Amino acid sequence: MFEKNQLEKFVETTKKLMSDNPLMNEPNTKVKVITPFLELLGWDINFDVELEYPVKVGSKTAKVDYALLLEGKPTVFVEAKGFDSDIGEDESSQAISYGRIEGVTWAAVTNGKSMHIFNTEWGKNPEDCLIAKIGVNRLYC
Repeated sequence: MFEKNQLEKFVETTKKLMSDNPLMNEPNTKVKVITPFLELLGWDINFDVELEYPVKVGSKTAKVDYALLLEGKPTVFVEAKGFDSDIGEDESSQAISYGRIEGVTWAAVTNGKSMHIFNTEWGKNPEDCLIAKIGVNRLYC
């Protein structure tokens, strides 16, 4: 588990990035914000996370940005967007759909500024599945 000062440092760094780079794209947001946040939460990127996890959607294969693994099986899907993107219904529905297809109960969508967390078993619509919306400004202990 992380210590309070680690969380405060993460929040301050992220707020500075948001101020300096309000239109940061997805790849940079992943490297500078999302991956460090997952590590802060205790996920070992080398062993507990699979990037670009394949999900069979009809006849095509889509990719989930992050699959958080427990005992080698995906437990949480995280869809990443950049600071330059809002989290809308389409992005949320995409994450929920991937979770439902793969039998993964928990899905999240984040643009580095906020995170929307869903239970994919509660339905198909984001409003039915939404557990929480958390902004980086609300992460202070």
